[in-house]
Amino acid sequence: MESQSQKGGERYSIIVNQNLKSPLEKLAQEFGYLWGEKGNVKGFVEAIAQNQVPLMKSPANKSLPRRCCIYLGVDEFGEILYIGKSQNLSALHRQKTAQQLIEAGVVGVCWLAVERDRLDELHLNLVGLLDPQLNKNIIDIEVKYDSHNEVEHLMQAFWSLWDLGLIEQSRTIADILLQRYEISPALEQHLKSIPQNCYPSFSELIGTKQPFTLSYESASGNGYSFDITYAEIRQIERHHYLCCWAQQNTGKAEIPALAHNMTLRLDRVKDAVLLPISGMQWREQGLDSVVLEMKLLGRWTSAYEPKPEDISIDKCEDGIIVKRKLQFWHWAKRDILRYGSGCVVLSPEDVKGLMANETARMSASYGG
Repeated sequence: MESQSQKGGERYSIIVNQNLKSPLEKLAQEFGYLWGEKGNVKGFVEAIAQNQVPLMKSPANKSLPRRCCIYLGVDEFGEILYIGKSQNLSALHRQKTAQQLIEAGVVGVCWLAVERDRLDELHLNLVGLLDPQLNKNIIDIEVKYDSHNEVEHLMQAFWSLWDLGLIEQSRTIADILLQRYEISPALEQHLKSIPQNCYPSFSELIGTKQPFTLSYESASGNGYSFDITYAEIRQIERHHYLCCWAQQNTGKAEIPALAHNMTLRLDRVKDAVLLPISGMQWREQGLDSVVLEMKLLGRWTSAYEPKPEDISIDKCEDGIIVKRKLQFWHWAKRDILRYGSGCVVLSPEDVKGLMANETARMSASYGG
């Protein structure tokens, strides 16, 4: 596409890829530069160059349209300082770019709605034609519009880092989500509310192999203080936990032999510090454990998936017998229940009793 005009009495040409003819005409038409019923590309480009494109809203305005756009950043005199692109202009106020533009003197932006498959090429051509001064110093942080899977993966990374106590890294993920992605208002509010100081780096504490003390708040809001003489971080289901041996216990242990074993949610630890605790040493033997023996029947005979804590798996006449190292009753119970009537606990006796009580309560809930 070639468009001709006059400048200082001389003719000049604007040469643009033919594929951009239609989107450029559409932009010109949207801004009211017409040649008959079609958009006047020459008139539109000249208007931009002569600072005649109207000012619209501040880059920090939260009511910019949710559209795929080329946007023009203009100063108080109408000079175009910057030409940007965004797949979702409504999120511009959350981007680092918006603050950079304001600091550089941009007081308003106007926008040109474009098709997404033309966005990059059109942006490149306009920047090349007009050469705004800020485009040399500011790089657009694109907001990705159709990115559900990417948001989900980033949130998984966020929670993994969060659970491990890697706050700075998780905050970086949060910033990426806020600046580059269209996310739900609820998720946006949550990410913005992350406290500055959450909990310490447990990897460093554990690495010292010295007892430490921590303050903990349970889900019910009760506060506890524990002296920890062994700890490790484990992923259980979807979260990471501090699995530890504490000198104190809460008095609620269903299995007395495991009373000092605890799984603590990392985000509920209020403080943790190394303290020289008289008479206490790091437990090299780790956590306490008992041996759980259970029989799996029916389809579980072939469908059972071995666990890292399994000691042995042996076939028997009517199924398989699994022996497993049990350290935390809460999590063991959840796993046993998933096998339903296809699992029978054989030992120890206190675990058999706990499962009998659990299934009786479940039966009573259904009128049994």
